[in-house]
Amino acid sequence: MDSKRINVIVTDDDQSFLLQLCSLLDRMGLHSIPAENGLEVIKLANIQIPDLIFMDIVIPDMDGLEAIRHLKENPSTHKVPVIAMSTDNSPEMIESVTKQGAYNFLPKPLEIRRMHNILEELFFSDHRSKRLYIRITYRRRATISIGDAETSHYTESISEHGVYVISPEPLDIGSSIKTVLHTDEKDLSFKGTVIYHCGLHGNDNAFPPGMAIKFDEGSNEDFESLHELIKKQLTMNMKDFNESPFV
Repeated sequence: MDSKRINVIVTDDDQSFLLQLCSLLDRMGLHSIPAENGLEVIKLANIQIPDLIFMDIVIPDMDGLEAIRHLKENPSTHKVPVIAMSTDNSPEMIESVTKQGAYNFLPKPLEIRRMHNILEELFFSDHRSKRLYIRITYRRRATISIGDAETSHYTESISEHGVYVISPEPLDIGSSIKTVLHTDEKDLSFKGTVIYHCGLHGNDNAFPPGMAIKFDEGSNEDFESLHELIKKQLTMNMKDFNESPFV
């Protein structure tokens, strides 16, 4: 999944929300494709089969449920997972989208943590993938300690359970280390393991040379601060977007 761009078609009747959701998905490392209505979703999905569709139930020109039905009846798009969205989160609505074949349902306002978990389940649950979590760009300093040796690195990206740091000479895979992320609010400390390398010897050249570290241990407070940091980065400059915390 690292080298493959994940394409997501998104539609909503609120243009401001649509653009904010697209921006949020882009910050998560996905490639969003906005669509004005249900008909446009169907046309786009047939031209370029997406990896996922976010479908508002109340959209112009075609009811979202009808659009989902068309997608599921089309042999070319029937396997594309659809996440339905609506302010109506009644059992009847959830049952309706499930019957039409939606992969999941997100009530509005969207809870970022819940959406985050659904995307991880869809795209990073395969243990053959090196990536286990959605990661976002985050460039700050981090201190890496192994034994008595301590080095400083720039981070490239963070996730809820790890960090990718830039290093032309990464530590061996399997190394047990301590990582301190230096943030504006406080230092966050985690014990973890080096799980893979990227960008070395011409491979994975989409990423700078370095190593991915999985966080195995840390205080609940520091993990919660990491969750809040990711949410803050994702929703930066989105004043009207749902501010629900990661829980």
